[in-house]
Amino acid sequence: MKPLNPHNLILNTDSYKASHFAQFPKGMTYASWYIESRGGDSNFVRFFGLQAFLIEYLSKGVSMSEVEEAQAVFLAHGLPFPYEGWRHIAQDL
Repeated sequence: MKPLNPHNLILNTDSYKASHFAQFPKGMTYASWYIESRGGDSNFVRFFGLQAFLIEYLSKGVSMSEVEEAQAVFLAHGLPFPYEGWRHIAQDL
């Protein structure tokens, strides 16, 4: 396998999260998520890096080559991959 594209937004996750889409009930139209600190030695959390993340990953579209690459990775991990959904996103941009 060739080296992975380090800028592939679809691969910027833990592998197990790729199957979350299959756990949603049919017909679901709304979801809400949040981010939470997992703790540590400090009694506060300083949020840092949003602007860099937005520029690096969210300022461009998703290409079909990135969709194909992500599908190969997740299938190699034995996980389902929502190919049609990502294909729709890539082709809509």
